[in-house]
Amino acid sequence: MTPISNFNAAGHATPDDDVVQVQCDYLKREQAIGGYWLAEQHSDDWQTLYQHLADLINTAPVNIALQDSATRAMQMALLAIPWQSGDEVIISDWEYGANLVPLLQLQQRYQLNIKRLPNRHGQPDFSQLPALVTAQTKAILITLVGSHNGAILNTQSFTHALRSFSGYVVADACQALGQIAVDVKAFPCDFLLATGRKFLRAPRGTGFLYASNRVLQEGLFPMVTDHSASRLVPELDFELRRDAKRFECWEANWSSRLGFKVALDQLLAKPSAIYAQLAEQSARLRAELASIAGLTMHDSGDDLSAIITFNIDSVSAPILHQSLRARGIETAVSYVDAGWFDFHQRQLPPLNRISAHVYNTEHEIAELLATLHALAG
Repeated sequence: MTPISNFNAAGHATPDDDVVQVQCDYLKREQAIGGYWLAEQHSDDWQTLYQHLADLINTAPVNIALQDSATRAMQMALLAIPWQSGDEVIISDWEYGANLVPLLQLQQRYQLNIKRLPNRHGQPDFSQLPALVTAQTKAILITLVGSHNGAILNTQSFTHALRSFSGYVVADACQALGQIAVDVKAFPCDFLLATGRKFLRAPRGTGFLYASNRVLQEGLFPMVTDHSASRLVPELDFELRRDAKRFECWEANWSSRLGFKVALDQLLAKPSAIYAQLAEQSARLRAELASIAGLTMHDSGDDLSAIITFNIDSVSAPILHQSLRARGIETAVSYVDAGWFDFHQRQLPPLNRISAHVYNTEHEIAELLATLHALAG
């Protein structure tokens, strides 16, 4: 197959060769000696994986639960919150469709009142948050980096607005981790979730959930678990694990988890350098894209990430996406479910999305820009 230039890190970033190789080697060894024995032989790697994820967000391994996706992690968090009929939940206009759907389902079950925190100057308007919070507000969902608008959340403003909030905070860090620093001690939340396949450059089918000490101490768990998250005890009862592994299931893709560990080895060897390169690279790409006649940028706010969204006036987003793919350039299209409320409020069409990573070469970037110039013309 002809190699492609992958400008879709916000969808699935290209894993390093070492990440792919370690998975292949694991699967061959698993075939030879069996999955149980091999997993036992890699016990040190699994401990390192938990430690890496804890280091990534400045917490402890006991607060980390491995997941097969961010969507699964969000479901685990939402199913652990002790909802009651009439509870309120506050979301922002950035909320991703995979997070909004389970909320709507919980709304049907518990008659939840879903409140929206509107945008102002491209950011959620946190000045309105205190007025939205009432005694019935059980949770706030917040996204750290928008999937469709390139914006980075002002976490200081959010934290300041939360000073008197006693409910649960659920943070979606899917598009944040791997491109910006995240610290759960500076940004207090009860749950934080992410996938491995985006800017962390890990395999598909990987992710994790952070559960705070408060969550663990209150004994929250995701409605039902299996016998590894809660062990059976005499009198036909169960005893919940004391750590965040209560949010895990016993079955998992261990080869992908080993690839996840290797991807984090590489990121944590030089995180600041990677974050800086992504910021510089995306700023340069934005400036070049803005100079293309007939191209309209759709990023919002002042603090922007490596996710860039735009349209070319003469070509619909899906057609442009396919035209780029035919030329060996992989990008993405953001549809309305990437940010339902923001799309409707700004009356946005489907958007073309570019998200570069450190593996994108200067030649690839130049080729992308030249192709967009030609297609816009």
